[in-house]
Amino acid sequence: KNGAAAHRQSTKCARAWRRLDLVKRAGAGGRKATFSKAGGDTATSTLPQFTWLNPTKVIFGPGRLAELPAAIEQVAGAQARVFLVTGQRNLRESGVLQQVVDSIGPSRITLFDRVTPFPGPQLVGDALDACRQSSSQLVVAIGGGSAIDTGKIVSVLMTHEGTWDEYLTGERKISHHGIPFIAVPTTSGSSSEVTAGAAVWDWEAKRSINLIHPGMFPDVAKIGEHTSELQSHLN
Repeated sequence: KNGAAAHRQSTKCARAWRRLDLVKRAGAGGRKATFSKAGGDTATSTLPQFTWLNPTKVIFGPGRLAELPAAIEQVAGAQARVFLVTGQRNLRESGVLQQVVDSIGPSRITLFDRVTPFPGPQLVGDALDACRQSSSQLVVAIGGGSAIDTGKIVSVLMTHEGTWDEYLTGERKISHHGIPFIAVPTTSGSSSEVTAGAAVWDWEAKRSINLIHPGMFPDVAKIGEHTSELQSHLN
């Protein structure tokens, strides 16, 4: 009895592998592969066509927030000036903001803690102006998708000429990477820490403005216990 069951399982596995081989041979261009099912019927499987690029270095696990100074040193240097982007309240109230500032060194940080959910063009512009005035060499964003999107736009436009609104209106295009950017998500909803896009919300025009370019991928994403601990407190 056990031998018969093992034989049936082996047959199923062999059939599955044959199907997979046929699908692979069909190629990844959205083409169809036809194979036989049990009983002589046929079935068709279609492979989707896509290209996946994700150069972000993801550092995952407990205690990773404490390693933020080391990550900053790796991507920008031991004494790099840091432009720190956060929300207005929750990170400070949780005590995490002070921990981060103390670990990096207050003298190296320019803090922009004005990010609101669904940031508008003026807020993003104010953040970019503040970063340029501080001559920061690195952007670190800690928070949800709004903080990370804001930091992402600031970091990439730091190496581009022109005003921020020229990029939001499409008059100018993003063409290359910005200054180093580290994303530290405190929520698990937006996935902005591993994507090449960011959204700005124009409430007067009732529309969102989406900026997308491979140069907008974060250099590093730090994901750890700070994400789950703050999930219930942060937007």
